[in-house]
Amino acid sequence: TVKKKKLHVLEIGPGTGMLSISLSILGHNVYAIDKNYHKLDDKSQYLRMKYLQLSDAKVKFINGDILKFKKFKKNYFDLIISISVLEHIKNFPLLLKKLKIILKQPGYLLHKYAHFWSEEGAHSLGNLDAPWLHTILKGEELQRYLKKIRPHEYVYCDNWMKQNLNTKINSSYVQKNLVNSGFFIESWIESKNYEYRLKYLDSHIIRNVLINNPEISLSDLFCSDTTFLAKKI
Repeated sequence: TVKKKKLHVLEIGPGTGMLSISLSILGHNVYAIDKNYHKLDDKSQYLRMKYLQLSDAKVKFINGDILKFKKFKKNYFDLIISISVLEHIKNFPLLLKKLKIILKQPGYLLHKYAHFWSEEGAHSLGNLDAPWLHTILKGEELQRYLKKIRPHEYVYCDNWMKQNLNTKINSSYVQKNLVNSGFFIESWIESKNYEYRLKYLDSHIIRNVLINNPEISLSDLFCSDTTFLAKKI
């Protein structure tokens, strides 16, 4: 029989922790770090502890900001993963710099994210009340909209957009930063959005977005999320 390699894995933003716990059960050495910036994360932390008790997994959960946490060993992790997290990290180049330090040579990044420009990219707070509306309304115009249409949510929504969404995240931006940071992209998969949603992506929206945001491509608008695998070189 072939002996399976025990990997050192780090998950960023584990939520309820099911992925980290599953990897631990498979025999890997797993760490998971979460900023817990949302009040609802109290429930996620409770579920993590319950799942750990039921599974007898050995995940090392850490409350902290991956951009500020300094206690991980250099060249330690074989794999660093996340799901729906990268779009919430404001300083993406700094993140890659830190991840490269704690990754082995070679080590891998495996991440799935939904960027701002997709129909679901702003996680409902940005979608507002019409598909892709968040890609058209900008700055003060967006604030006026929130104040008028969603006055009871305005402060929460405004803080969410400013503090927890990185609107720079798009295919070109992520790819360029990966390459510039010393990673080789081995796989890049964009999931196409649902047909019933794409029908609302008319020529007016496409023209408006592409003219005002030349770094955006059609794939950024058409896809629902992106998954990539990148190797430290």
